[in-house]
Amino acid sequence: MLKDILTYHVVGGEMMAADVTTKQELDGWNEKVIKVTSKGDAWMVGGATITTTDIKCSNGVVHVIDGVMMPPAKKGKAKNSEMVTKTVENTTVTETKTTEKTK
Repeated sequence: MLKDILTYHVVGGEMMAADVTTKQELDGWNEKVIKVTSKGDAWMVGGATITTTDIKCSNGVVHVIDGVMMPPAKKGKAKNSEMVTKTVENTTVTETKTTEKTK
């Protein structure tokens, strides 16, 4: 169980905050989907708020969250989707584009 929780906090590659905020889902190392959401100016992963971003380390990038994310029971793959925010006539609109994931 501990291994599942710890590997749920890790995603592959070097993902900066700007990359995270364009996604709705991420693939955790434990092969479970991490949901990405926003509320106002705050961004959340797996229900935990991201408090500090883009801490570069020798083996990747760290983003600090304010809680422990509990992985879902089922394995899955993140949808290849991006959130695009734009302002039209003083109104902010967020659109989601989903495409098929390719290997």
